[in-house]
Amino acid sequence: MKRILAIFLVAIFLALPVLAGWEEEANNQKVNYTIGKAESAPVLGQFDTSKYTKLDVQPGDLSYAWNDSFDDAEAWARAQTFEAYVSYDANNVYTLIIADAKHYFNDLDDGDGNCWQYSCIQVSASAATDEGGDRLEYGIYRNSVNGSLGSVIWAQHGDAKAEYEAVAGKNYTVDLKDGKLYYETIIPVNTFLNKDKIAEGEKIGWNIVIAQTDPDAQGHIHTQIASGCTGNGKTAENFAKLTLGPAIAPPVVEVAPEPEPEPEAPVAAVEEAPVAVVTPAVVAPPPSSAAQTGDAGMITFAIIMLIGATCLVILRRKIAVK
Repeated sequence: MKRILAIFLVAIFLALPVLAGWEEEANNQKVNYTIGKAESAPVLGQFDTSKYTKLDVQPGDLSYAWNDSFDDAEAWARAQTFEAYVSYDANNVYTLIIADAKHYFNDLDDGDGNCWQYSCIQVSASAATDEGGDRLEYGIYRNSVNGSLGSVIWAQHGDAKAEYEAVAGKNYTVDLKDGKLYYETIIPVNTFLNKDKIAEGEKIGWNIVIAQTDPDAQGHIHTQIASGCTGNGKTAENFAKLTLGPAIAPPVVEVAPEPEPEPEAPVAAVEEAPVAVVTPAVVAPPPSSAAQTGDAGMITFAIIMLIGATCLVILRRKIAVK
């Protein structure tokens, strides 16, 4: 009986690679990003991208894993669109994934470890030098039927100072808005490192798997940033390496230009009464004293001349009588 069971188990394990598809990222072990420090922590559930560094994820940074029993699984994995945002402060690493919800289905209750076969994200974190299974790994999801939140922890980091506890509303949340799923989570540094604080210039290991499905799909459909969690086993050395960079610059606030003043309404013309034009009277100037003196002199001269002429006539008459 044991022999038969052993043969049966071997047959199952041999069949698994046939049922699963896998493609390694072109940039294997070369996926690196620099993330900024958040001057103030992101508020969980606000999905404020200004508190994060948006990762410039290139096609060569992505690996894919899928269940071959579903014909379109590989195509769906490759067609998954998303944006990835990460930041940090002294005590935490913050992650925000905004993924399309074209194939969104998850009817699991909180704590169900099978969520990797449904719509969810898997989060992994480690020291930059970790290898193999040394990692923190957990999943977060939103129930597509009733909107409740769920999580599961698959692995606690063996060298960490503290264990991770996923608590909805405290260190993770998931929301559905405008056809997109918003996954936001906070990872305390001491749950994947043997210390409480991190600082600029250090590096950490980080990995995200975006899982999707729908009610008719069977098995996992995974799009993975770097690799090391799904498809090729648990290999922390394949995680993306995040370099802790300087503080995130505050968003540029554009000041609206002052509005142009509205043109004043034209003033209606007022008709003025015609102004009478008064022509000034021409007044002859009074005779000048000079003119009067001249006329008197002329008269006096004429009288003298007349007297003189008279006297001359009389004198001539007297001479003639003699």
